[in-house]
Amino acid sequence: MEEFKAPYAGYPQSALIAFGRSVAIGIFVIVIYLNKRPWLDESVLTRVDEGGDE
Repeated sequence: MEEFKAPYAGYPQSALIAFGRSVAIGIFVIVIYLNKRPWLDESVLTRVDEGGDE
C-alpha cells in the first residue's frame, strides 16, 4: 500500500501537480486555437445533394 502514497518516480508532489496542470492548460489552448482557425475549404461544411433523388 506504500507504493500508492509515494509520488510517481520520486518526483515532488508539487512538480507532478504543476506538470499535470501544464498539460491540461496546453490542451485547452490548442483546442481554442484550432476552434478559432478558419477552414481551408468552406465547402466541407455544407452538403450539396446532386443526386436529384427525393
